Order: sequence, then structure tokens, then C-alpha cells
Amino acid sequence: MIRVKIIADSIVDDKRVTTFELEYPRYIHSELLTHRVFSRNCASSRAIPLDKMIELTIDNPVIPIWTRNQKGMSGVRITDVNEKAKATSAWLETRNKVIEGVRKLQELGIHKQNANRLLEPFQHIKTILTGVEFDNLFKLRIADCVQPEFYDLAVAMKHAIEESEPHKLKDYEVHAPYSEKGYLKKSEIYEILKCVALIAQVSYRKENDTEETIKRIVNNLIGHEQIHASPFEHICWYNILNTKGNLQPFQQLRHTIEECNVKTYEELINTLQLEAEQ
Repeated sequence: MIRVKIIADSIVDDKRVTTFELEYPRYIHSELLTHRVFSRNCASSRAIPLDKMIELTIDNPVIPIWTRNQKGMSGVRITDVNEKAKATSAWLETRNKVIEGVRKLQELGIHKQNANRLLEPFQHIKTILTGVEFDNLFKLRIADCVQPEFYDLAVAMKHAIEESEPHKLKDYEVHAPYSEKGYLKKSEIYEILKCVALIAQVSYRKENDTEETIKRIVNNLIGHEQIHASPFEHICWYNILNTKGNLQPFQQLRHTIEECNVKTYEELINTLQLEAEQ
């Protein structure tokens, strides 16, 4: 199953930044990671409880796009219904045996960061991805030699971009995934931080936008010696002078946090208030 949804799409002149919410088989995730121009946040096997992971594997398992064996890295897609059904049956039988093994590890008190790994071949992964340059992805991944699941993902992303009408971002606005319209005023600080919290929660597939939760998540992300800044990368605004990061010429909220050495929720609010007044 491939799911593709644009959750923010902004443009200034001919410079466009787009954020996707994607869902795809976890076994192609490493291939997506080779495209280093994107900012990404992904669901984590280490964060999702083991019982929940098993439930997801049973209710919504990955079924591969079956291909016939031949020389080389790429197989030919199988179209015969009976062949596909037999392959799917064997795949799900293997999944069931893996779940039995995972349950044994659970009984032994093994942590989910170990046991969940065995379920990954049968799992979908949810990813938030933001980028300004998609042409190379489409050129490399919409091709006959590509893993079929990645081919379908790239085709769906390309179609979504072609169909989307980006918002013309104004000087006082920010690109803000998970906001109602995909953008916010710089002065809407609480709403901006709510977007950050929702992006961060993709790691464990839950969504909670209460003020207490937002404050806790932001403090957990920036309140340590080593900050976890990736959820802040998707919030950005146009700055023609920006030379940092992977979304140029858009400046990412991550840069503000690092440059101002912000360490608490309250400090970040004050910093963003000053940013909005400039």
C-alpha cells in the first residue's frame, strides 16, 4: 500500500517547498534515505509498543508487488492472479511465524527496540518529507529498473506535485505542515509549535495537540545538550540570503534554534516573537 498526501505546499517566485505525508513499505525506506536533499521524520520501531506493532502487522501487513525471478536486480511484475495469491499466502504464513517468535522474545522480557525489528519487513512506515528539489528523485526512481514499490511511490509523488497548487508565501508567513492551510503567520507562534509537535509524533504514530503535550515535546526536543532538531526543519520561510540547510533559499526553524542556543519552550516562544517583529 502506497499513500501520498501533500500537507503543505508553498512558493515564492519560482522557488517552491513541498511537504509530503507518505506511507510505504518499510523495506524501501533505506532507498529513500539515499536522497539526502530532503528533510525527513519517520515512525520508529524503537518508539512503537510491541503489542501495537504486532497489531499493525496483522491488520495492515505489507504485501509486496510480486516479481518473477530472473538475472539482475529487477524482476518482472507478475500479473497472474493465481501466482500472486500463492506468493501472498507464503508471505503471510512467514509473517505469522515471525509473530510467534516475537511473542517468545516478549515473554523473555526483550525490549521492543530488538523484538520489533523482526516485524519490519511486514510493516508500512509513515514519513514526513520536505524538499525543494524533486526532479532527481523522479528521474532516478521512475524507471524500469527500480524496485516496483519505490516506482509507484515516486509516480504518486510526482502526480501529487503536478496536481497541487502551491500557496504564494508572503513575507510574514511560514511554511507550516499540519496547519489547517499549510502555512501560518510568523506571529502565530503557538500554532507553529503545534505543527512541530505533530511532526515529532510521527515517530510513534500518535497525535496529541494539547498545550501540555506541545510544551513537553518541544522541551524534550531542545532541552538537552544534544538537541533533536529534525522536526523543526520542516517549518521554514523565504530568505533569499539564507545559505544554510537543505531547503535553500528557505530558512528552517532549526537554524533559529541552533543560532540562538534556545533550550526551553519559553525561550523559543520569546525568540519567535522577536523573529515575527522583524
